[in-house]
Amino acid sequence: IPLLTALVGGWLVVKTLREQGPEVTISFKTADGIEVGKTRAKYKNLDIGIVERIRFSEDIANVIVTVKFNQGTEEFFRRNTRFWVVRPQLSLRGASGLSTLISGSYIEIEPGKGAPQLHFTGLEEQPVVTAADEGIKIVLITDKLRSVDTGSPIYYQGIPAGEILGHELGNDSRTGFIHAFVKSPYDQMVRG
Repeated sequence: IPLLTALVGGWLVVKTLREQGPEVTISFKTADGIEVGKTRAKYKNLDIGIVERIRFSEDIANVIVTVKFNQGTEEFFRRNTRFWVVRPQLSLRGASGLSTLISGSYIEIEPGKGAPQLHFTGLEEQPVVTAADEGIKIVLITDKLRSVDTGSPIYYQGIPAGEILGHELGNDSRTGFIHAFVKSPYDQMVRG
């Protein structure tokens, strides 16, 4: 009986280890809204992991969040995979993440391409454009920025056709670059 118990116990340990998914670390500036054992990782609104540990980086400038993912998610973790924390937000685009008022914040993942990896730097803000969005990114050059800001909508004949991703000052300190995204099918009207 002791030998049988040891064999069954050993088999259960091996089975449990084989069924575990990958453990991924993500660096964020702050752990705002992230709780060990409560904060979930999601992809397309499906729970695929949970936060197991939060610690400071060696230089204490960031927090390192360790997430244990479900088995079968190994292909998600590539060099260009992106992570961000979804929280309630109000912006020029409107309100987003309102479901987190009840359920709590969660970590969203956008699988990328490239070499496999398990250590990532998370985005501090939810991206305006994700890989699922069809359209074109463009850069506009201007001498005056005026009231354009990140999240400002772009309209075509009164219909929302895209939005401003950000802006920056040119090297000559006189011109500005406005980064924008034009959604499909309006991207077909953009001419260079």
